[in-house]
Amino acid sequence: MPTADIKGLRTDLVRSSSSGHFAKLREYAKLDWEPWTQDGPTDALFPSDESMCAGAEASRTAYSIMHLTKDQLIKIHNEEAFDGFEETMANLASTAEMLRAVVQMIEGARGRMLASACACLQDESRYDLIGIDGRLKPYA
Repeated sequence: MPTADIKGLRTDLVRSSSSGHFAKLREYAKLDWEPWTQDGPTDALFPSDESMCAGAEASRTAYSIMHLTKDQLIKIHNEEAFDGFEETMANLASTAEMLRAVVQMIEGARGRMLASACACLQDESRYDLIGIDGRLKPYA
């Protein structure tokens, strides 16, 4: 899987001792949000097992397609007379849309965890902030 275009996430902010990073962490601590609520007790939770299984199946299809040359794909179109083409394209499109929503949700959850951790660290009576090893150290 190509990873050249994937940029690393900055997870070392807590370990940094520069005042700029601490100022950013203090700003994160000020963030607030409303929790998500389920519209009704019978509404399906997202992501459902069914949607994730469908996403996994479409992902395997996409993975297989990525291993084919243009000539191989043309041959498949000629042999199959485009049978299943519309369905495959629709599955790939809906899976891409669902996965974008999942990524947005995961990034939002990561942000909420970071903001709440920063808010927790504002209470210096509980923690003597960060130890030399970069881990939170309980205030003794």
